[in-house]
Amino acid sequence: MSSTLLKPPSSDAVESADSLMKGRFSCRYYEKKPVPKSVMLEILDAARHAPSSGNLQIWHKVYCITGTALEAFRDEAEAAFANDPDSMVAEYPAYPDKFPGEYEARHHDFAKIYYGALGIERSEVKERAKDVINHLRFHGAPVGLVFTVDRGFAQSAWLDLGFFMQSVIIAARARGLETVVEVQMSCPHVLLRKHLPIGENEIVVLGMAIGYPDMEKVQQRYVAPTKRRLEDIVQFHGY
Repeated sequence: MSSTLLKPPSSDAVESADSLMKGRFSCRYYEKKPVPKSVMLEILDAARHAPSSGNLQIWHKVYCITGTALEAFRDEAEAAFANDPDSMVAEYPAYPDKFPGEYEARHHDFAKIYYGALGIERSEVKERAKDVINHLRFHGAPVGLVFTVDRGFAQSAWLDLGFFMQSVIIAARARGLETVVEVQMSCPHVLLRKHLPIGENEIVVLGMAIGYPDMEKVQQRYVAPTKRRLEDIVQFHGY
């Protein structure tokens, strides 16, 4: 067994780990500064140690796209959405047709905060469409990640993909980069297959923008969404 395994954490590990998780935010503004391939390799190498049920590691592939390849996808995706937005349909339902109970209110509150920070009213359909285009363009980040799983797995097994993606986020933050997860990125899966060698046995689940944050713009526009209180999430029994 490798000596790097079973290695106890350093004395400052708690503070560092908590800071990386609690300070995370969805970054939608990035510097033009490119992310070196060596840095992406470090991030993904760390993330591949994420837990998975039965060690299945169901994250079939993570496609890392940048440079001219990313620009070509961005331009085509924007044009496709502008010409026929209904042509972009995800391969799976990301949300239910109607949010049950408290989730509807939480979703509404987030939309109010998010669009309010952008100065977009609910009635401004064209401005909201521009925001969708920003999602499709990976918010201008220098690197886009596209995550897929094998079609043979039920969605319950996709939890492991979440572990992997969270590991990417934490490893990226530790290196001075920020991210935003793009649920929207399943919608242009047909276009993604034109630009990336995604097999028919793969479902495009999510995307992620990653890069060095433009903190000046982030601070101008970002409003932190309310997180649930710990006492509303956890029930202790036996303590």
